[in-house]
Amino acid sequence: MSRLSAFQRVALQYADIADSLLVYIEEAHPSDGWVSSDAPYQIPRHRCLEDRLRAAELMNREAPGSAVVVDTMENVSNAAYGAYFERLYILLDDKVVYQGGRGPEGYRIAELRDWLERYRSERETVDTPVVLHWLAFAPVTEEPRHPPKLDPDTGESRQLRVTHKCRLFAERASGSHLETTEPFEWTMKLKHLDLDVRLND
Repeated sequence: MSRLSAFQRVALQYADIADSLLVYIEEAHPSDGWVSSDAPYQIPRHRCLEDRLRAAELMNREAPGSAVVVDTMENVSNAAYGAYFERLYILLDDKVVYQGGRGPEGYRIAELRDWLERYRSERETVDTPVVLHWLAFAPVTEEPRHPPKLDPDTGESRQLRVTHKCRLFAERASGSHLETTEPFEWTMKLKHLDLDVRLND
């Protein structure tokens, strides 16, 4: 949780110029699997989406100020983004402008801070970058072939458009729905969040 705390400090420090989003996928150290000696929680391997949502509630409490979202049980967003345990991204103006290395070795919170500091001093637009923190992932082998695109709308229906095949659902604090390119649809809930995720051809 020390890295999550460090991320939260950066997120709060740059909250005036960037929104933050925590994406919880698969438990890296399940209590019935590869257990870490310093794991703060005993979370068994997720057998269904409800298990994953319950586990995500713990992260939600540990991460005040950041929206917390989860992947589906197929873990395809994990594979699409090339996340390995944990990874950092920054999206700005429909483009990935920073892609961190795979954690734990490639995880560099200082790089994230440096990018945001440069952006704060140099920015000439009102566009707001979105910082994505991919946390507690199982190993994957597929790197993303296309960068995700972020297309925020006004009001309550802010959307995240993903150009590659990726089942991801996310939530901003005021409520949102996401649209991706997959040909299916589902609705999920986490606490007060009511996420309507539409995936179209």
